[in-house]
Amino acid sequence: MKRLLTIIVVIFCFFTNFLNVYGEEIEYVSDYVYLYDLDNKQVLIDKGSNEKIYPASMTKMMTLIVAIENISNPEETITITDEMLRGLNEANASQAGFKVGDEPRLLDLMYGVNLPSGADCTNALAYYVSGNLENYVELMNNKAKEIGMTNTNFKNVTGLHDDNHYSTLQDIAKLMEYGLKNELWSTIFKSKTHTSIPINSNPNGIEMVSTVFKYINNDSKLKYNVSIDGFLGAKSGYTNQARYCLASIAEKDGVRYALISAHAWISREIPSHVLDAEIIYNYYYNNFHKKVFYNENDVILEIPVNFNFNHKKVEIKATEEINRIVNNSSNVKVVVDSEKSINAPISVDDVVGTLKILENDNIIYETSLYPSKDIEKQFIAYILTVLFWFVINNKMKIFAFIIIMILLVSLMKIIVNKSKK
Repeated sequence: MKRLLTIIVVIFCFFTNFLNVYGEEIEYVSDYVYLYDLDNKQVLIDKGSNEKIYPASMTKMMTLIVAIENISNPEETITITDEMLRGLNEANASQAGFKVGDEPRLLDLMYGVNLPSGADCTNALAYYVSGNLENYVELMNNKAKEIGMTNTNFKNVTGLHDDNHYSTLQDIAKLMEYGLKNELWSTIFKSKTHTSIPINSNPNGIEMVSTVFKYINNDSKLKYNVSIDGFLGAKSGYTNQARYCLASIAEKDGVRYALISAHAWISREIPSHVLDAEIIYNYYYNNFHKKVFYNENDVILEIPVNFNFNHKKVEIKATEEINRIVNNSSNVKVVVDSEKSINAPISVDDVVGTLKILENDNIIYETSLYPSKDIEKQFIAYILTVLFWFVINNKMKIFAFIIIMILLVSLMKIIVNKSKK
């Protein structure tokens, strides 16, 4: 009966997702999803990105970066002790497979943290760096504060459940971005496999396979295999409370996507976090594209300048490439609002207008516009311009004044002539 229900759930979910993707609607099972452009930070999906979640083994991304930043020689070997492995089997923690007495390189342990999500590796690194797990967790929380993970608290190095061990998708995104700036962390995060040096328990070394890549873009005979073009790297996680969660990146057609998801609830026989990644990435690949509106230093507009004879206009330029990911079928337009003219002196810090990009009349980008250079105020230009404006704005008054003066002069002449007679 249980197997029959599982089959029904599998068929239903696959059929539903198939219809939604190819019917140009998107549906996924994760309760929390955060998808955005890594380069311009445009948010594409935000479903509870600031809600508290249990990060499970996504925690190990922090464990790894703290280890990398506190280890000067990754080629150094370390002896695995009983203390490092204590309690892991009882907790049913995922492990890379190192045994007491093995002497792997620290680098092997680093790969073991991310690829097979090895709790044996996280513990070994923690003991090497800090002498115990508690001090290492303190390093992790300090690093979280340093990189702006304001809604995160770590209680262990593995991600095993603790009610006070929590984060948010936005914080996990900050952690992933921070790690990607580190060359070794990035290399490990993007790796599919790694084999350790020969060790006592395995003369051929331990072969490690990514818990995510084994399901993606491969020729294996697993029950389920997904295709995601440009999939670059990931860290997955699972506990009963956290459910399936995933932090990943992919690149397609010049766009670097970041996807973090949590609490996918389908039976463990289905890699639901990977299935969601396939659905979400491929939906955006098929239905969206990157549109470049301005390249860096492109002139957006020119505004006339008053009070300076040498600079009659000032250019407003794009300070960086302005682009957005837009739906293939959307109506997209650029709206620029600015002053008709501006008075010198002008500073590059002066806001002289705004630029908005609208998709189906919804603002998807907005920025202030600034002059491309400083322009000083010329006194003579100011005086002459003011006089010109006065004449233009008061020409009827001036004309009436001249007429009155002519009449007065004529009247005076008449009076003088009569007086002479």
